[in-house]
Amino acid sequence: MNEYLTFKKMITPVVIQVVFWLGVIGFLIGGVGTMFAGQAGGFLKGLVVLVFGILLWRIWCELVIVFFTMNDSLKQIRDKTVS
Repeated sequence: MNEYLTFKKMITPVVIQVVFWLGVIGFLIGGVGTMFAGQAGGFLKGLVVLVFGILLWRIWCELVIVFFTMNDSLKQIRDKTVS
């Protein structure tokens, strides 16, 4: 618990996973809603949202996790050189 309070261990990677799944649910609802909204070209637009929206959302979430992984690696390097 002390690691979380002193910010030595990050909770953001876990939070990003939750945010990812909430985003996927949002893209699914938005994509299916667009597909069957009755607009001209709505089915194709909804399909694009489903495929590319979820794909780009996944890439964004992975990039955020990569930044935190880089931070952890830099901390390890710092701890090895300081000791």
